[in-house]
Amino acid sequence: MISVAMAVYNGEKYIVEQLDSIRNQTRSVDEVIVCDDCSSDSTVEIINNYRKQYPSFPILFFQNEKNLGYKLNFKEAMSKTSGDYIFLCDQDDVWFEDKVEQMVTKMKSNPKILVLASSFVYLDDTGRKYTVKQKRGMSNNNLYIRPVQYNDCKPIDFDLFLTRNFFQGSALCITKKIKEEVVHHFSDKIHHDWFINITASKYNGIYFWNKPFYAYRIHESNAVGIQGEYESKTDHIQKANSLDVRTQLPKEGLKCLQALQESDPIYYSKNIQRLDLLKQFYLEHIHALETNDTKAILMENRNAEYGLMKTKKARVMDVLFTLKGKLKRS
Repeated sequence: MISVAMAVYNGEKYIVEQLDSIRNQTRSVDEVIVCDDCSSDSTVEIINNYRKQYPSFPILFFQNEKNLGYKLNFKEAMSKTSGDYIFLCDQDDVWFEDKVEQMVTKMKSNPKILVLASSFVYLDDTGRKYTVKQKRGMSNNNLYIRPVQYNDCKPIDFDLFLTRNFFQGSALCITKKIKEEVVHHFSDKIHHDWFINITASKYNGIYFWNKPFYAYRIHESNAVGIQGEYESKTDHIQKANSLDVRTQLPKEGLKCLQALQESDPIYYSKNIQRLDLLKQFYLEHIHALETNDTKAILMENRNAEYGLMKTKKARVMDVLFTLKGKLKRS
């Protein structure tokens, strides 16, 4: 059985196009769980009209009694699914017609895959598809900091997810096993899709298939957009040289460790020595940046965790940031 978990909120502009793309799949889904988070526009009316127009299309529609926010709304949608495979779905994307068929077939061919993330193409407000120039050593529209050849399907290491997420929820198909663990031990300390991915990575079960199966719509009202898409080069550079950005990854790492400890204390206790050392490293790295301690930043290059957390370019920028901070104080 194949389910779709769709969280919606004020999605009147694009939701019909997304529902059409799910309905027209080469492999039909068995249920589409739609949870509305107290929309104030015509989303509810549109969905109800869509159900009447296509009565055989298996939409199960639920309305939250109060606004939960997108994280808990996705949890709510996932909790109501019955499928062996569950696709997470945004309200404003467009699926390629073979997304369900191809991804489920890939997962069935490899039982090790507990979560499968696909690539995507961008879609702007006007419906124009576009791609970005691929940076060296990266893949998935530069969101994944490792190179993966087109059409290759590779497992992703747990360590890489400790300070960031690489695959948004709309890219994911997850197994019932992971869905149940995520729902029963949910943490809103980090984004719901990141929590899904780190949960699967504990079992070496998340894979990335570098092939696009949907168009990801990016616009200023996205709940979680692609950073920098609407920034000028000057604004991007200024932001990158701010303390907030330089300390963002270690702060996210601390949130991730907290989510792991709260959601799976048994796993955390089994790996407590390393995870506590990681926590200490994140705290020391934040402190070094806050105090412009160039020597401490340089010494951190001896720590393999620094290389996992930040690219070589980012580590150089950390040094420059602390030197610039010293000049400002002198």
